[in-house]
Amino acid sequence: NWYCSQFKALRQDLTVQRIFNAFAVDVYETHAKIALEEDDINEYNQSQTQLKELYDSINGHENEEGNEGALKNMNEFVSYRIIYYVFLSGNKKYEGGSSDVLKIIHKLSPEQRSDPFIQHSLLVRAAVADNDYHKFFQLQDSAPNMSDYLMDKIVPSIRQSALQTICKAYRPSVSTSFVLRGLGFNPDDKQEYLSGKAWMESCGCKFEGDNLITKDTLLRESSSAVKNSLI
Repeated sequence: NWYCSQFKALRQDLTVQRIFNAFAVDVYETHAKIALEEDDINEYNQSQTQLKELYDSINGHENEEGNEGALKNMNEFVSYRIIYYVFLSGNKKYEGGSSDVLKIIHKLSPEQRSDPFIQHSLLVRAAVADNDYHKFFQLQDSAPNMSDYLMDKIVPSIRQSALQTICKAYRPSVSTSFVLRGLGFNPDDKQEYLSGKAWMESCGCKFEGDNLITKDTLLRESSSAVKNSLI
């Protein structure tokens, strides 16, 4: 919190003094990363919004004095913005998530489309759109830099949807360990097995021994927040 408050003050000074150069970019990028670490999605969004404007204003002028190196992390933060809007697209109160993602994709250059950060974020978008929970958790396991912090915001809805799919596909029962692995937990770890099973119980799952009894399970939305084991 102390670091965030200091960066907020620094951001205000940059705005007042109309400083829009590589130093300003560095401040906003650093604040955005700290906000992600602190799970402050609002502060992160404020920083990424300003970063977009800074990148746009500096693009084409990056060789001018004070702008050197300002765009070196641009693709990394574009990829974060794509995942952020994928997260928002699952929020019923926010109607612009999908259209915002399409706007970003439409503006990507061929060079950006080949960038590893952006390629990863586009695969995340596809996995969420296709409800491919296996692919989603694989991508989270290999998420570059801080992408996993944003993907963690999507985990609850992916996990809930995955559990519904599994319960419909496997009747009358299925191995609990198999389900947990599909939901992004590590069933070989005793603590994760127990916490994952507790989350499933909060969703209405019924168990018998080591099996989930799908025919007796009436699913409901979980109020339990369990972090993904792959983060």
